[in-house]
Amino acid sequence: MNTPAVAPSLAPRRRSGWWFLAKWSGGLVVVAVLTLTLWLHSRGDLLAVREQVAAAGFPTSGSEMGRKRSAEERCRLRERLAVVVNDLNMSAYFNIPKNFGIPGTPLPETYHAHMAALPRARLSEMGTLLDALGDEPVILEENLTMATQGEGIRPLSLLHLQALGAPREELPVLLKRLLQSAQRSPPVARADRDVRATALYKLIQVLLYRLADLERELRRDYADHLLTLVDDPGAQLAGAQVGDLVKHLDFFDDPDERIRSSGLTMLDFYRWPVIGSLVMRGGRGGFLVRELEWAGFLRDHRNDLRAVRAEAKLRYDYPRPIPWTEMAKPSLWVGHSLNEWARGWEVDHTIRLWLRAQLVAAVLREEPWPVDWFDPAGGIMRPILVEGVVRGAYSVGPDGRGDGGNRRTDTCWPLFGPLDPLAP
Repeated sequence: MNTPAVAPSLAPRRRSGWWFLAKWSGGLVVVAVLTLTLWLHSRGDLLAVREQVAAAGFPTSGSEMGRKRSAEERCRLRERLAVVVNDLNMSAYFNIPKNFGIPGTPLPETYHAHMAALPRARLSEMGTLLDALGDEPVILEENLTMATQGEGIRPLSLLHLQALGAPREELPVLLKRLLQSAQRSPPVARADRDVRATALYKLIQVLLYRLADLERELRRDYADHLLTLVDDPGAQLAGAQVGDLVKHLDFFDDPDERIRSSGLTMLDFYRWPVIGSLVMRGGRGGFLVRELEWAGFLRDHRNDLRAVRAEAKLRYDYPRPIPWTEMAKPSLWVGHSLNEWARGWEVDHTIRLWLRAQLVAAVLREEPWPVDWFDPAGGIMRPILVEGVVRGAYSVGPDGRGDGGNRRTDTCWPLFGPLDPLAP
């Protein structure tokens, strides 16, 4: 009997260890990519910061700040003002020398040429709209975002130009419009504070340039207005920081859209594929926490400017060069792209504006000059003499050292004439 042949069994193949390693590595890569994707799109850090902000007693949105859209008529006036101002060609403005409008100097020919070229009807309509708006802020939207429109600089520039060379009888109206423009821009956030500061600088320059054309009573009135606008600088810094905190909370909800809608310029790293998203995601939480801490410090120390200035210097004056351990932090790059480094400068700028307003108020009232806040010895503001005549004043500046009115190291302001000898 023949036994059927049995097919030889196939020996099991041995799988290569490299094959298993490749599968496991591929799996790990997939898991890492999925984890990274989920992390990039997660919002846990933002929610946690919002909870911290609310727990600290700060608002997290414009509505929580009490913002409400202004009456429709006022919004229409504001929107029409933007149209009218944009129709006024300012290109020739940049041909005017930068140092024009110094007391005791004539207005340059380019100034007169620029003013003559501006359409009278448009300027008149701008004035009518500004008078109708008055001194109350105009809120176009409840939200407070990077794209929220402020009062704008162009109307201020036009008013400033008009007031410098206007007939004496028109000066009170133009001064009032400049003042109301400053009052319509309370320091709700950094952008609003910058508009108010610009309005104050322009108002101060007109008051000094046209000093001889101002009645005594009008001088004293504007001295009071200046002091009111700069009153309580610590509280103004604290208020603006709260607004910036709300803006930044909103910004990180959708950075791409906020950048497009606001025209914000970010550092180049944000445009890098993948890396930009990783840095933004990794750094936003730490940045927002620092913003919250700074808001809390300003709130708690708003009546102590020296403590505020010392803390700002400690927090935001990075050593040069920046240590590599700091450079490696994503929150540093995010903060730098959003101008966090300027916080210390903003404190000094606010104090200088406060001092300048006090000085000009004293000039308008014909009173003794105020104490120089930056002077550790508590001295008053110092005069700048040119050819034996008082032309201006100076503060020793943030470094606390007086260098005799050196404009590179001291903070100098013209009051009654240019700070350089007039050319023969």
